[in-house]
Amino acid sequence: RFDSFLLKTTLEGFSEVFIIPSIWAGLLILIGILIDSRKATVYAILGNVLGFVIVAMLGGNVNNINQGLLLTVLLNLGLNTILEPIGLPSVTMPFILATWIMLFAGRPHRNIENKN
Repeated sequence: RFDSFLLKTTLEGFSEVFIIPSIWAGLLILIGILIDSRKATVYAILGNVLGFVIVAMLGGNVNNINQGLLLTVLLNLGLNTILEPIGLPSVTMPFILATWIMLFAGRPHRNIENKN
């Protein structure tokens, strides 16, 4: 069934961040996000499902998507090309960039208006 497949894929998607393709690990990670923020949980689930659905609609291999291979290969190839000459780690850079973006997005910003 598609419902159970989507649930399995969503939960495994959360656990793949830690290289553990497991429904139970994904459920524990999702519970941890829920304990911190219901809003973040909703966004995490929507982002996970939306990413899967969009790539599947574009004709990507569902099994490869489920294993996270498509994004991993593309990011690794691109980041190796860009970051290798300056000696930065390409494997952890996507995680670091995503963390910086989330930290920056959560900071209060000054209203930048011309007050003339």
